[in-house]
Parts: sequence; structure tokens; C-alpha cells
Amino acid sequence: MNNYIIAICLVACTSVYSQVSIWISPGVNYSNLDPRLFDPLFAKQEKQNLNFTYFPYLGIGLECKISNSIIKSGLFISQRGSNFNTRFPLFPDKYFKVTYTFLEVPFLFAYEILQPNIGAQLGVVFNKRLETNSVEYDERNRLYALDLRTGIFFRPVKKIQFDLNYTIGNFDKIVWDIRNNYVHQVFSLGISYRILTFEKKRH
Repeated sequence: MNNYIIAICLVACTSVYSQVSIWISPGVNYSNLDPRLFDPLFAKQEKQNLNFTYFPYLGIGLECKISNSIIKSGLFISQRGSNFNTRFPLFPDKYFKVTYTFLEVPFLFAYEILQPNIGAQLGVVFNKRLETNSVEYDERNRLYALDLRTGIFFRPVKKIQFDLNYTIGNFDKIVWDIRNNYVHQVFSLGISYRILTFEKKRH
């Protein structure tokens, strides 16, 4: 499926006047786990133990610019999770960093609000969980998920771009009310450097 999504972007880009760019994109996630899909009593107690913390991400971004609109995709390795307070009697403030590692393929539609520097973006992220160091509950056999992402971007110069995004991970589990799965609340800040650019105009 990941290859199909990237192929769709390439086909759309080559059908009209467009600029296709490839970016290297490191960044940081500020993430927490949301237990809303668990039993209410468990969720209430669990929420008190979960805290936001930082995780890295890294990937290759693909952008296709058509006039003021941009289609964004790519391939990323991204970590999310939470800082979990174990609340052991002898160590009431002992924390354990719960980490999930994902392979992500975003599919975002962006629009330049103030050319050529500032824009907004909205779309979905297809992901596959590669590993976790935590109890998975009903996520154990659900390696794939669909996230919802929105954000803004700022391009101070042609080859540098900053992205500020908010992602609701496991959004498909919310829509279909699939219980005993964590929802991922993720704020992310990234910086991208453009390494290649191709331009095409239809004759």
C-alpha cells in the first residue's frame, strides 16, 4: 500500500505543470498516549499515569507542487509513546518511557496561504507498527493504522522548511470504535532540507 500512495503522488504530479521535490526530514515528536478507548474506570486511572515526552523521527519527504497546492508524501521512521508513572510504593515518581516505533507514509494536501513562505496542511498517515516496549492489549494483532494529521509549514528559504503538525494516531480505531487501543496524541516539529527538485510543464 505504501508504494501505491507514493505512485499516486507521482502520477498526479506528472499530469500537469508541477515541481517535484525530495527532502530529508528529521524532527521531534512531543507525544502522549490517550486511553479513551479502554474501559472508563481503567482509562480514568491510566490517564493519571501518562505524560507527554519527546521522541525522534526521520524520513524522506516527497512534495509535488501544482500552482499554490502541494501534495506531500514520503517514508518516515517515527517514534511515539508516553512517559508512564509506575507509581510503585517505594518509588512513587518512577517513570518508564513507553515507546512505539512506526513506519509512516503520509498523504497530505497543503496550500500556500502566503506565497511562497507559509501554508496549511491536512491529511492522513498510513502506518505500520514495527516494535514497542509496552503491553499492547488488543493492539497486538493490529499492526496497521490510519492517523489524522493537520499543521502548518514555513519556508524561510527555498531549500529549508519547518513543519509544525498535530497528529491523532489510531484515528481509525476512534472512527470504528475499536476498543482497548491507545490513541496517540502527537505534536511534532521538523526541519526539512530539499536535496532534489524536478520541474515539468505539460505541452
